[in-house]
Amino acid sequence: MHPLPPAHIARRLSTYYLRAQTDLTITQVNGESDAINYLQMLIAEARNLNSSDIHIESYESKCRVRFRIDGMMIERYLLKQEDYPEFINIIKIQANLDIAEKRLPQQGHSLLPINVFNSSSS
Repeated sequence: MHPLPPAHIARRLSTYYLRAQTDLTITQVNGESDAINYLQMLIAEARNLNSSDIHIESYESKCRVRFRIDGMMIERYLLKQEDYPEFINIIKIQANLDIAEKRLPQQGHSLLPINVFNSSSS
């Protein structure tokens, strides 16, 4: 049996256990306040990790972003609470949902641009 190279082990561990070292704010994505770029980055990363779901959960002071990978929920980022409304509104607008509705579930869909899926592939 051959030992795995340390870089391979680190890459695999980061897929399942790495979470952001600090809170990720929308302004840190491409150096500008752009919730659309943040959303595209999350979708591209989720796709690259073979994630089936992205969960965005709001709490009192922070929001967490988790991916479902192989049936396990993996926390990837913490989003500042003040960035949450802008981010959720972008998702609702892209999915043709009512941005004023906050209490009832809604069903929508959105087509994603091809560049979302090609942005991180090599």
